[in-house]
Amino acid sequence: MRFLTKTFLASLSATSVMAGTFTNDFSNSNPTNLTLNGTAAIKNNQLIVTPKAGGQGGCVLDDLDAGAAIESFTARFRLRFTPTTIYPADGLFFSFGPGVSFPGEGPGTGAALGVEFDTYDNAAPDNAGIDVKVLGEEVATRVMAAGELADGQFHDVVISLNRNGALNVTWDGRPIYNNLFLANWSPASGQFAFGHSTGYFIEECDIKDLAISTTPAAAAVAPIITLQPPASVSISEGDPLSVRVGFDGTAPLTFQWNLNGAPIVDGTDPVLQIARMPLAYSGNNLTCTITGPGNSITSQPTALTVTADSTPLTIASVVGSGSLGTVTVTFSKPVLEDTAYAATNYSIAGLTISAAGPFTRALTPWSSVITNDPRQVLLTTTTQTPGIAYTLVVNNVQDKTAAAHTIAANSQKAFHAFSYVSGYMTYDIYDNQGFNAGSLQQFEATFKTLVPTRTLLFTSADTPEWEYGGNYGSIAQGLIVAPETGSYVFHVASDDASQLFLSKDDTVTNLSRAPVCQVTTWSLHLDWAGAGMGAPDTSPQTGNRSFPINLVQGQKYFFRNFQVEGTGADGIGIGWELPSSHGTINVIPGTNLMALVNTDTPAVPTLSIGPTSTGSIIDFTGILQSADELTGPWMDEPTANPFVISPGLPIKFYRARGGE
Repeated sequence: MRFLTKTFLASLSATSVMAGTFTNDFSNSNPTNLTLNGTAAIKNNQLIVTPKAGGQGGCVLDDLDAGAAIESFTARFRLRFTPTTIYPADGLFFSFGPGVSFPGEGPGTGAALGVEFDTYDNAAPDNAGIDVKVLGEEVATRVMAAGELADGQFHDVVISLNRNGALNVTWDGRPIYNNLFLANWSPASGQFAFGHSTGYFIEECDIKDLAISTTPAAAAVAPIITLQPPASVSISEGDPLSVRVGFDGTAPLTFQWNLNGAPIVDGTDPVLQIARMPLAYSGNNLTCTITGPGNSITSQPTALTVTADSTPLTIASVVGSGSLGTVTVTFSKPVLEDTAYAATNYSIAGLTISAAGPFTRALTPWSSVITNDPRQVLLTTTTQTPGIAYTLVVNNVQDKTAAAHTIAANSQKAFHAFSYVSGYMTYDIYDNQGFNAGSLQQFEATFKTLVPTRTLLFTSADTPEWEYGGNYGSIAQGLIVAPETGSYVFHVASDDASQLFLSKDDTVTNLSRAPVCQVTTWSLHLDWAGAGMGAPDTSPQTGNRSFPINLVQGQKYFFRNFQVEGTGADGIGIGWELPSSHGTINVIPGTNLMALVNTDTPAVPTLSIGPTSTGSIIDFTGILQSADELTGPWMDEPTANPFVISPGLPIKFYRARGGE
């Protein structure tokens, strides 16, 4: 999908109103204390920023403080997005600062602070969600489903900035940002403004019951500590540490955590987080120095006691893959790369292991961030036989403790190669590996050397949501089981380009050299006729439908569809015309599909949460996941058991799932 252009310039009004306070229920269609721009209009007790037909609109409030700088504010309003096309677009931008304007999705160079409610997914890092920008730079993003924001309902919004530079944003009472520290914030003068624009996709955007109060900047207040870090922390080697300091004072403030007085690299936030606690930190002290206008203050020392990890290293799980050419080994804790990435330390009877290396995955379903789990190793093997039992043998691999424990000699774990299961199609996604809307041939030429970062299963040959991210390649594949004997015509719809290949039998060996059909640009969901946006070619083979292909009832045929995605909506759909119903196109149903999946039953995960002197601790087996909402999205926590939660971290939900 193409980028949507979002441009809007807001004019400024110099009319003065009561400093520090603004309220408007929009009962007056001609207010005197704000300036409307573009499509914005006041009707039916609400500010319609953009109507159902879309456009560009906004409003700028008169300066509430007569040119004086403010140190804090609270803004409350009710916000509604109502889509009028299949996808909503593009969202509302709330901003404060001098010379407010809206080029693209952010404030102009003079705007000090902006909060963006983005309803269109342009792919990471510009996903749908609620973002924060300071001086034009995005400093925080909270990914949300576009439909969660644009549901046609009014939602209560509260945006508050404290004098210490901490921002709070709530949506329907849910904390989206809780004491988000804005490192570059300092008191500023300016005006409050709202802006919205649409492109090809449109939505109506409405605001009700707007109220804003400000506090003008006063004499600078030196930094103070409102909550001291704990006096002592006892922790096991390799566990994560999270320690926070509570603070107040006039922004801008800076933070520096120290170990025995020496600065800790990246320890420049109110919360200090160390992913894996080294044993060498035992017996040392942590402090945090806060510097503000004219003064610095240092926290009380936190005495560290780190207990050596004496737990033996073991194999937690071994899992094959849908490619039948890799095996993922998960150890009980992080392992030393030099030993873990040596292929000679592994053996599997019946297979040859040619390489060992890190296993990468997308941090979240929409993330542009790829993470390596320090417990996992990816082995490259010769082709595995579907469903066959294998046994992995491991030697000489060491953990990351100070003692570098070596795994027991000839440690073993049995597993099965993936097996074909009826009812599904697999959809492998290759995030952040250099692919975009124009790189289909590059993807097809290199995919064998790559590892998918996500694998989804679908119960038909269709990815129905069409919102899986951006700048990635995907492979949809499996077996087609022919329900009739005769000639079939295949169709493909995709965003962006894709090519469908079909084998003469159930093996990849006999996959067609040329695609049987393809989309060379992009199409709408299930747009077989090419009548919608993108207008794909409908010619046989060079377009999105195939020539007639003869299949035999009951026989299985391997298929593989390559697709690349740039930005915007995305996904693929594969349809067919049966021999008995030429002229009628239907998505290939799950009853005629088989997918390679892991049939090994994972161990049942466990999870328990208990208090500690500095917060909470989670003991778990399996893989720990967290989410900001109970409904997700859930993401893996790349941490070893147990997981320590600091009281200063945002509220989250946690669960454990079975191994890979």
